[in-house]
Amino acid sequence: MRRLLKRHLFAGMILLSLPGCEEAWQVCKSYQDILNLAVKRGLPGAVMLVETPDSIWIGSAGLSNIEAETQIQASDRFRIASITKTFTAVLALQLLEEGTVTLDANLVDLLPDIADSIPYSSRITVHRLLNHTSGIYNYTDDNWLWHKALRDFSWQGGGPRELVKTAYSSRHKPYFEPGTGYHYSNTNYLLLQLILESVTDSAFSRLLRARIIEPLSLNNTYPERSGDTPEDFVTGYDIHWGQPYDVQDMSFARGMADGGLISNVFDVHTFSKALFSGRLFKHSSMLDTMLELNIKDNYGLGVVFLNDYGFKAWGHEGNWPGYLSLFYCWPEQGVTIVLMTNGTGVLQFKRVKKHTLRLLFEKTEF
Repeated sequence: MRRLLKRHLFAGMILLSLPGCEEAWQVCKSYQDILNLAVKRGLPGAVMLVETPDSIWIGSAGLSNIEAETQIQASDRFRIASITKTFTAVLALQLLEEGTVTLDANLVDLLPDIADSIPYSSRITVHRLLNHTSGIYNYTDDNWLWHKALRDFSWQGGGPRELVKTAYSSRHKPYFEPGTGYHYSNTNYLLLQLILESVTDSAFSRLLRARIIEPLSLNNTYPERSGDTPEDFVTGYDIHWGQPYDVQDMSFARGMADGGLISNVFDVHTFSKALFSGRLFKHSSMLDTMLELNIKDNYGLGVVFLNDYGFKAWGHEGNWPGYLSLFYCWPEQGVTIVLMTNGTGVLQFKRVKKHTLRLLFEKTEF
């Protein structure tokens, strides 16, 4: 989730610009070199998958648990945070195909029990929730929420309905009128969860299993539940003044549609391949609808557009205390990248992404 650590969760990672810092990344000659350097520079652990038309490379570096000195494995599971939004968007568009919901349906029609409390609710549509143009306040920007979460890691947040209330409380106002701007807001996807559950009379977790997880045999993917920690689930760490702090128990977004999934690089790769080949929709036009961009901010319906090196890619990134992740697919080139880490070293994460793309597109002919 973007900007989650901007003002919250200790002071974040303080990184100095040291002489020769960028040069060390430039001399990396393999994906494994890149992961190894990221761990050397402070990330506890990382797993990455890179697919090209000729091969699939999978590598890992570092530790899944620092205290136990457990080596991270390629099959380990992570919180994938806002990558969950792409799964949620797929569910919404599947229901659109079936006529259960429309993109221009608004909160007054879909969630009448809370619509009166939300400013401009008659103008907040499914489409504007999906592409973050609703203007509704992002609940994870709320200082009170983080104060409570930091004092008690076991706090569960009360579920999507309670967390949505944070966004329209007297403390916060909309960023803008619906449809007049763009602002990434996790609240949009909590509202989508409530809508999906209302129109189908089915829990979000059940919809995911029936429509995505089981059809694709994503055996390592599920909405997180309190107290459910598999053995291959990596421990997440916040890095504060160079020291790692275990923040695995902090997760008031467990199982929710804005960022509550656990998965691994293999399952996210499978999901990405299915999505961008059109297998998750009945008609190819639905994928086209998903990829329609808010040009100013390069965000479609639950997907981010990337155009580095002149090649078009779609995917999403995830940011939750202790976990950073991304997946991107270049359909025309037959390329997919999935990266997961268990530390909030944002600068190192960005450098892994940057130099992986450098190796991929500067060294490979397409």
